[in-house]
Amino acid sequence: MALGICDFALRAQEPSGEFGKAWNNHGVCIDRKGTVGAWFVLSLLKAWEVSRRQEFLVSARRGYEFYMGEFLNNGFSSAGALDTTCVDKESAMPLLRASILLYRATRDRGYLQEAEDVSNYLSTWLWHYSATFPESSELRRLGWDTFGCSSVSAQHHHLDPYAVYWVNDWLDLAELTGHKCWKEKALAIWNNGTLLVSDGSLKVFARMRPVGSQNEAFFETYWGDGRGQPNDWLVAWPAAFQLETLRHLKDWSVLRAKPQHFVTPRPPHGQPAHP
Repeated sequence: MALGICDFALRAQEPSGEFGKAWNNHGVCIDRKGTVGAWFVLSLLKAWEVSRRQEFLVSARRGYEFYMGEFLNNGFSSAGALDTTCVDKESAMPLLRASILLYRATRDRGYLQEAEDVSNYLSTWLWHYSATFPESSELRRLGWDTFGCSSVSAQHHHLDPYAVYWVNDWLDLAELTGHKCWKEKALAIWNNGTLLVSDGSLKVFARMRPVGSQNEAFFETYWGDGRGQPNDWLVAWPAAFQLETLRHLKDWSVLRAKPQHFVTPRPPHGQPAHP
């Protein structure tokens, strides 16, 4: 079934290398634009790995060249976080991982440079400091920290733990390039992305949270439910991303290290430090 979907991707790919974003039930593309189409590149690389069918690798590289070229030309990625072509962080993720996979397949260090180009973009969505929330806010009461969290998109003004999905990619990139900043950022993401996972005794807005549950979004602005408030949407993907990180990581002890090269700024005079 998976290879059949990849065969469909081969047929659906444009001469330019572009795949598309959405198709109807008859296999007709109804929305072509958006970097999110680059997810097909990862699927095709995996299909090539397990089948060694060269057409999968050829298609993947063509798709990668299109979407990476578009990203480098535009300076942003889009269409991953919402059903629009909104500028976001999520749609850059397949470019990061594909860059590393193509480097491993070809040993062409140009792919590592592009992986760092994408990583610099992803870093612009990452919070490198701790915000101070109002004393009356739920996030202040819970001691939640913005450090290592990431914004969602230009249209959705909140933070979420999605960046946990590329923790392993930045650990790999640090090892492959010798640039330790990617490991430091990966650890900051992991430390943030595992905050407020309920052990069964966690109360948020005076309601007990089930074991293993975690908030999907945190509002750092007055958009949504108010500054310094979490939402009440307990979805499965944060835990799935945490489990995927652990599943692919051979040595879990690396995640227990604390970031060494980022300094959390002191709060403004007269305000208490973040818990």
